[in-house]
Amino acid sequence: MHFQVPQFIDVEDKIVGPLTIKQFLYVAAGFLTIFFSFFIFHFYFWLISTVFIVVISGAFAFIKYNGRSFLVLITSVINYYWRPRIYIWKKRGGKQVKKRGLSNLKLKLDTSRKPIKGEKSFMLPFLQRIKKMKDEYEVFRKSTGEREVARRVDYR
Repeated sequence: MHFQVPQFIDVEDKIVGPLTIKQFLYVAAGFLTIFFSFFIFHFYFWLISTVFIVVISGAFAFIKYNGRSFLVLITSVINYYWRPRIYIWKKRGGKQVKKRGLSNLKLKLDTSRKPIKGEKSFMLPFLQRIKKMKDEYEVFRKSTGEREVARRVDYR
């Protein structure tokens, strides 16, 4: 069984002649703006505005920069100039911001000679068990000098 696989899925369909639907709408909007401005403005002002409208609608319809449409490009340019670009680093209350993760732990282990503060030790459960055993058992000496471990019993 042979299946036909679509090849050019990123290419828009040509709906109106050689134009896609977006290109057609941009050109139509420019044409309608020029048409209605002919009845509103004087001839010389209409002629100057027509040149600008043709350039702008043509740019929106046909110009692509790095695979992005002109509308996306203009939006990116406006956001770049509108939003602040100054980034100031401020220390947070004198505390060091802790990063989590294995890569950070590996970096600390590779570059430090001292134990890492704030990290849990894998020995912690073992040490807690020994402490618990010390509470339950006690080493004492017999009269002969031998040491013996016995369970501590408190009769109070």
